[in-house]
Amino acid sequence: MDRIFRKLLSLAAAFILMVSFSIPLQAADDGDTVDKTALLDAVSIDPSMFGNVTIPENTTGPVLIAALDNFTAVHNDEQAVYDSADATQDEVNTAVNALTKAITTVSTAYQTQPLWWELNRKPTDPSEYTSASWASYLIAWDAANDIYEMYNNDIGLSGTFATRAAEDLKSARENLVPIANINFLLDKMGQKPSDPTVYTEDSWAVYLAVWNAAQAAADDPDVTQQEVDAAAGALSDAFDALALKPDYGLRGDVSGDGTVDTVDVRMVLQGIVGKLTLDEGGRWRADVSGDGVVDTTDARLILQYIVSKIEKF
Repeated sequence: MDRIFRKLLSLAAAFILMVSFSIPLQAADDGDTVDKTALLDAVSIDPSMFGNVTIPENTTGPVLIAALDNFTAVHNDEQAVYDSADATQDEVNTAVNALTKAITTVSTAYQTQPLWWELNRKPTDPSEYTSASWASYLIAWDAANDIYEMYNNDIGLSGTFATRAAEDLKSARENLVPIANINFLLDKMGQKPSDPTVYTEDSWAVYLAVWNAAQAAADDPDVTQQEVDAAAGALSDAFDALALKPDYGLRGDVSGDGTVDTVDVRMVLQGIVGKLTLDEGGRWRADVSGDGVVDTTDARLILQYIVSKIEKF
């Protein structure tokens, strides 16, 4: 694509240079012979030469199309001036100026092509990108499109504006942030253990904090793939760091003497009212309900177990 563009520009530049270095335009003088040397150089440029340069299908912008059509029309008109035996020097000079302006217009129009190509590279599905990056891209696209429309209305503008707009729009497109693939993170989150009581309190607290952070990342519509990958890695590390509690013995055997009896009920009640401080193993054995809290529910369940109202915790 760039090679084609450079070839087109070189053709336009060659035309302008050829006319510029031709014999200077003659001043109008009814007594002088009409000098058509410069006009001959100009009309010797065949409009079809532009058609010999292949531009990929559907990539020629309206600004370039209009400029090429204008050049062909002007060329035909000025060819008629050259062929006319009655043409005056003023008419010849005017014809040369018209052709020079037409080829300058074509040259500028070619400089709008990268902008046209970039405008047409606009992604078709905004949902594939984060809302923030898409909003920034739209601002750049609208600005670039406004500049291109300026060339539709006034091709006399310098091609520098089009070049700069194309570069800015390309940069905005390259800065689009794709929506992250969070499936791997969701899989890691789905591995969350169902019974936190089997792990030490410290390791579970760390894991839970990391899991909540992963949930926040998964819920963020603007999360990047890098952030997702970092959250998944942290969650995997926290999962691996979960530490099982030591073997605290038999549930309900608060005293740890190997038997579930009324002594254990009394210890639970004393722990509830603050008369007794249970260690981590004692709290685990006392929490027969498995809800992470030692309360009267646990005392009642132990008592029901003792009198055989329930067979297990």
